[in-house]
Amino acid sequence: MGSYMRELSVILLSGMMFGCTQSAVFLTEPGRQIGFMNDPKKYPLCVPRGALNSTVLTSSRNGYREAMNQLLNTAVGMGATHISIDSSESNAIITKIEGTSYFCPEDFAQQPSDQIMNRDNLIILDDPS
Repeated sequence: MGSYMRELSVILLSGMMFGCTQSAVFLTEPGRQIGFMNDPKKYPLCVPRGALNSTVLTSSRNGYREAMNQLLNTAVGMGATHISIDSSESNAIITKIEGTSYFCPEDFAQQPSDQIMNRDNLIILDDPS
């Protein structure tokens, strides 16, 4: 009887461990095209599309990257061209990022580049493969 209970507890524990995992969130190609804005108030031509919320399990060192990927992929589905990050927090269990998505006209590219975040500085967006 003791052996049966031990085997059963190992199976249940394994199931709980694997049941709490989350598959990796990869950045889609359209998500790579989303731009970043430091101060959306400086761009009145950009129209807000909606609030963005991303929460992922922080079970790996890539928790922030995956939360950002989820945020960008969601922005694509909202028809956004840019996002602004409002807040982010991370602890041992979850990583959460909140922001706002915007649609900006094509001539937005003519705006001063100092107000647009440099994607190269966002190491978290690098493809892990």
